[in-house]
Amino acid sequence: MSLSSMEITTFLQALYPFRSMALGDIRQLADKVHIVSLTNGQVLQPMNAPATTLYLCYSGNVELKRMGGNNQLERFGVIDPCEFFGLEATIGGQFYETESLALSQCTILAIHQQDLFPFLDDHPLVERFFAMLTDSYYPLLGMRLSWRQADEMVFWSSRKHPIFLWFKILLPVLGGVMVLALYLFLLVSDLINPVSLSAIFAVLAAAIILPIVYIYLDWTDDFFVITDRRVISRNRVILLYETKEETSLDAVQSITKKIGSFWAARIGFGDIIIRTYTGHIDFEKIPDPDLVNDFLEDVRARRKQLHNVLDRQAKLDEMRRRLGYANPTGASQGTNNGPSEPATPADLSEGGFFSAINAFLQALFQLRSVNGDEVTYRTHWLILVKRALIPFLLSMACLVFLAAMVISAGFAELPFQPAFAGAAIGLVGIGSGVVAGYQYWDWRNDRYIVNNRQVIDLNQKPLGKEDRRAAPLSSIQSVEFKRIGLLGLIFNFGTVFIRIGDSLFTFDYVANPSAVQQEISRRLEFAREKERQTEIRREREAILDWIDVYHSITHPTNPPGGQDGG
Repeated sequence: MSLSSMEITTFLQALYPFRSMALGDIRQLADKVHIVSLTNGQVLQPMNAPATTLYLCYSGNVELKRMGGNNQLERFGVIDPCEFFGLEATIGGQFYETESLALSQCTILAIHQQDLFPFLDDHPLVERFFAMLTDSYYPLLGMRLSWRQADEMVFWSSRKHPIFLWFKILLPVLGGVMVLALYLFLLVSDLINPVSLSAIFAVLAAAIILPIVYIYLDWTDDFFVITDRRVISRNRVILLYETKEETSLDAVQSITKKIGSFWAARIGFGDIIIRTYTGHIDFEKIPDPDLVNDFLEDVRARRKQLHNVLDRQAKLDEMRRRLGYANPTGASQGTNNGPSEPATPADLSEGGFFSAINAFLQALFQLRSVNGDEVTYRTHWLILVKRALIPFLLSMACLVFLAAMVISAGFAELPFQPAFAGAAIGLVGIGSGVVAGYQYWDWRNDRYIVNNRQVIDLNQKPLGKEDRRAAPLSSIQSVEFKRIGLLGLIFNFGTVFIRIGDSLFTFDYVANPSAVQQEISRRLEFAREKERQTEIRREREAILDWIDVYHSITHPTNPPGGQDGG
């Protein structure tokens, strides 16, 4: 496909960050762009090749593959039109960390380094933008990303500004310097036995190093993510709690940048507040908040534009079909059949002997069961143990005691009446067993159900009333989860919060809350896309009915659908 300089200029002018540039500068860049045409299945850049070219997808789709843990190539993401790849080329002397493969007929805009570097030097904002993407790109290559859907592209990920890490570790570092100075002074002055001094120093060093390690790990555990479908915020305090919030880009109402002080502006950090219908997600104290704000707005705009393009193509295809024209592009095959439900990705974040035992217990107690399109969750088995353990142990103790009485009765006389004692212990044991059975029944009857239409919170008492709350998936505004406490982190259970209008649904103490959140998010996206396409189809059918009427009036001898249609 050949493109004129004007077409490339128009394309770049609508794209962030180029749209902030003067038109003349965009035209100069367009003149240096090279056009690359790819066929389906063609490799553009092999892995480990010298990174000399930055790419921008003009049309089609490109798959990026990275090296997985088993030394096999695995999907890293799918590039859509208006998206960059080959970010390694923005840094000199690098090699491509991914392999790019065309998934369709593609047109790619290529910018070679000899043209790219002078351009970046002349445009600091564009240079900062690519530095931001590159700083995020390399860490993402090493992440497992088990929460990501199969064709979801992760654009950006970041943590809080590093200055907050240095602020927290400054005091322990100063303490370490003072301890080291004191140790050297005492060692030289020979006031304390060297062996005792070394032991004391080792204890003090451990007391200083361990908090530094904890602070660093705590800083790395908080991250913020922008993908082509959603925004995610995770906050975890080691051994205390974990919370993860996410929302679809379609549910975002507004994006606000907040820089709280003069020093925040000078250092270059701030907050991004992403508001939905009933709540908000905060990207707190992130670097380059102005770039992130503008980039996120651009991602939202491109997503809306993609919906509009697909809708228009579907209308054209349906009109051709109704009027009897052939559809040479066959584009309707991908737009008229409704959304396909994405496959559930494997959660690879767990491993080891303890996790295997935990997984076995989850399967034993059926904490997650699937029936058709319906997934049922129950509270974690530890909650059952907490409720039923004491009456169950008491019942078992009574049973053992009765067995001991029966055995002892044959060998010696008991100091009390066996019949009376056995009856009393038997009643206590039966009562305890009934209480334990009731707790198990009550635990099993409390269910959380997710299907392709709604979420259901079902609370049913044994032999009693049933409390059932349900809400359509399309009404969900945000989904987050929290794992609180040491047991929640060790056994991987927590609470999933589902905000629906002014109501809040909670899936309390469910196993693997992150996977539950992913399940709901995937179903939510599926439901919204299905609802959107249903509305579009209804509108399209109404318009086409009028076209049919018009066609039948203007061509009474050639009804729509005929071989000569039109």
